[in-house]
Amino acid sequence: CTRIKIPDTAKASTVTEFYTEDEVAELLRLLSEKLDDPRSCTHATLLFLILFTGMRTGEVMGLKWKNVDFDKKQITIEAERLYTSESGVVDGTTKTESSKRTISVPDFVMDMLAKLKRQQDYVMEVEGSNFTYTDYVAITATGEPQHPRNMYKWFKKFQKANGLKDATVHDLRHTHAAMLSRMGVKIIDISKRLGHSNTRITQEVYEYLFKDMDDDISKGLNDYY
Repeated sequence: CTRIKIPDTAKASTVTEFYTEDEVAELLRLLSEKLDDPRSCTHATLLFLILFTGMRTGEVMGLKWKNVDFDKKQITIEAERLYTSESGVVDGTTKTESSKRTISVPDFVMDMLAKLKRQQDYVMEVEGSNFTYTDYVAITATGEPQHPRNMYKWFKKFQKANGLKDATVHDLRHTHAAMLSRMGVKIIDISKRLGHSNTRITQEVYEYLFKDMDDDISKGLNDYY
């Protein structure tokens, strides 16, 4: 908190960045091209995971294979892996108790995770004693857990190389919320999926989304009439 600069309230915007549908389509197309690249497949897969589950970056970096249920197509979130300038890399519990949750994952994302797991198992078999098994999903070529900031850095380079909107990895979480609201998902279900302690937090963070949804409701009533 000591390093946070209070923004000029006259200039501050309450609107959170998120990708439009066209931008999401382009992002998915470009990320899909990286899924077969050994140097980028982990980052590409994890970005798909954030975009289609709404997981926090720390939750993804702290995710272990034991928490991925391929049969039920679910992920259990119970830890985070973060970096702070004061403490360095920190492996800890989730942000709040409500952040501990089990969420469903789309079939195609589970397929991507399964492919990533097979690739890691193959490397582990080839490398033998040179590979350190840690059970983390986000690992380096030697099996060690990736630095929590690696995905952020990779995403920034990826955006610049492809002329994409300059957004953070966390903005993909916001995009997920926008996708759910457009699908007509109830705010209480969005809140649970995002790991918020109550719907008030969801309402405040994504207030502009639900204002747009109310416009859709009005349009629907007009069509009904």
